[in-house]
Amino acid sequence: LKPILEQLNPQDWIAKGAPDAYVRQWKATQTELGYMAISTENLTREPERLTFALDTYFRLQAFEAMLGSLAEGVQKYQNPALASLMRAVVIENAGNRENLRRYLLQLAAVKEQEFQVVNGEAQRCRATISVPSQPHPATEQKPERP
Repeated sequence: LKPILEQLNPQDWIAKGAPDAYVRQWKATQTELGYMAISTENLTREPERLTFALDTYFRLQAFEAMLGSLAEGVQKYQNPALASLMRAVVIENAGNRENLRRYLLQLAAVKEQEFQVVNGEAQRCRATISVPSQPHPATEQKPERP
């Protein structure tokens, strides 16, 4: 998408009656694309990190929402064919987004199971520690005979 975003000229749209918010949105979209690349790199490096998976998924959702709004401006103020291309890229990426969503759910389920195992083991350890210790019969002192 970066080459497509570089083709946009939202500053020129203002002369055609577009709100200047499109300029800010265009800049925010470019910034978010960079953050999404970093987030994706983090997830690739450590795929078992739930926080990285969540960050990537939420950034992707936000990016697609911003891109959809920006495509409306492109449609109206610059080039309808370019807007169609932007939408096509989002549609083409829907499978990847769905795969990420499924992975995120699986990862969350695994982490939940791991937590249950760890919590169960912690409870077992607490129960073992909190039981008052009984003296061992071999070490018990017997009362002396008078």
